[in-house]
Amino acid sequence: MDREDAYRESERRHPGSRSLRCIWHCGIINGKIRSAAKLGEKQVKLDFPPKHYVAQHRDLFLKLYEGQGYRVSFESDFHYIRPTKWTLSIDWNQPAKL
Repeated sequence: MDREDAYRESERRHPGSRSLRCIWHCGIINGKIRSAAKLGEKQVKLDFPPKHYVAQHRDLFLKLYEGQGYRVSFESDFHYIRPTKWTLSIDWNQPAKL
C-alpha cells in the first residue's frame, strides 16, 4: 500500500474493518487486552472522549470484538445532555464448563 492508498483508506466516511484508523485503534485495544491478560485480569475498561474515533464508531467496535467472542459494552457518562466520556468494557471471562 502506498501513501495515496493509505490516505484514501484513512479518509473513508464509513469505516469498515479494513480502514487504517480502525486497524490502528484495534491494535491499541488488543495491546491493552494482552497486558491485562498477562496480569490475570478478566476485563479491560477504556475511556474515550465523545469525539474520539472509537466513540464515534462504537457500533463497529462492538461488532468486531463481539465477533471474536468477547463480551463488549459501551457506556456513556452524561453531564447534562451531552456525554462527557464513553467507556468501552471488554470482558473475556469464559463460563466454567460443566
